[in-house]
Amino acid sequence: MLDLRLYQSPEKPTWCPGCVLPGTLIHTNPDLKPIERLQVGDKVLGLDGRYHRVTEVFHHRHRGKMYRLKAKCFGETVLTPEHPVLIARRADPKRHNKRFELVWERADQIRKGDYLAYPIPSEVVDLDLERLPLPEKLPMDRRSRSLPEEVEVSGDFLRLVGYYLAEGWIASRSAKGGLDSSICFSFNIGERGYIDDLKRIVRRLFGLEVAVREEAETNQVEASIHSSRLARAFREWFGSGAADKRLPQFMMLLPPEKQRELLVGLWRGDGWIDKRRARAHYKTISRGLCEQLKFL
Repeated sequence: MLDLRLYQSPEKPTWCPGCVLPGTLIHTNPDLKPIERLQVGDKVLGLDGRYHRVTEVFHHRHRGKMYRLKAKCFGETVLTPEHPVLIARRADPKRHNKRFELVWERADQIRKGDYLAYPIPSEVVDLDLERLPLPEKLPMDRRSRSLPEEVEVSGDFLRLVGYYLAEGWIASRSAKGGLDSSICFSFNIGERGYIDDLKRIVRRLFGLEVAVREEAETNQVEASIHSSRLARAFREWFGSGAADKRLPQFMMLLPPEKQRELLVGLWRGDGWIDKRRARAHYKTISRGLCEQLKFL
C-alpha cells in the first residue's frame, strides 16, 4: 500500500507525485478540460465528490515507461509509474469482491482485475427555473415566436433534453446564410408514445407545436420544432452533432430524481438491454457526454 505522506516533505510540501498525458480529460466546473488547459483557480472534481480549486499546476518532462490503465466502460488513462491510484485489490480472480477496501497504489503495481475507485457526486444544487441562453432575434428571422425568458427545470424539460441528446440535431437554412432554424428529432415509427410526449412537453414549456413527418420507406419519423431562437439556445447549451453533444454544468448537480428523467430520455433514444448478459448499454460518440454520463 502506498502512503501519500511519503510524497511530501518540508522542502516540497506539494510536490507532484505523478503525471498523466496531455489530453487527459478532467472533470471541472463547468465542463470537461484537457489537463494541460487547467489553470490555478479552476475547480476540479475531487475524491469526495465535490469540486475544489486548483492551487498549483505542474508540467514535467518524463523519460521512461508509461502505464495504460483500462477499465470497463471507463476507457483508459495513461500514467507515469509512480502515479498514485485509489484501488481495491481483487481477492479472487474468478469472482467479484463482496467487500472493497480502498488503498492508494502506484500505477506500476496495479494488477489486472483490480478495481478502480470513482467519486460519487455529493454536491446537489436544485433549481426550479433556469434562464434560457436566448440570443437576440435576428432581423432575417421572421418566423420565431416569442419565448419565455426562463425554463422550468422539471422532469419534462430534462426528458426533452435527453431526447435531444440521443436523437436530436439543429437544422440550418442555407438560404438564410446558415441560420439555425429548427430543432429536429428522429424516432422509429413505432415510438409514437415518445413523439406524443415530446409534443406535449414542447407545447407546455414553450407554447410551440411540433411538426411531424413520416418516412414510410425507412420506418422513421422526423419531429421538428421551428424556432430559430430556441434552436440557437439548444446549440449553446447542448451542442449539435453526435460528437459535440454535452450537458451544461447546472444539470450535473441537480437532484437524482430530476436527473433520472434526463436518463429516461437518453435511454429511449440510444439505450438497450443485452438480455443474454443481463446488462444495460448506452452508446454515444461524444467523449464529453460519455464522461458526464459516467458522473451521473
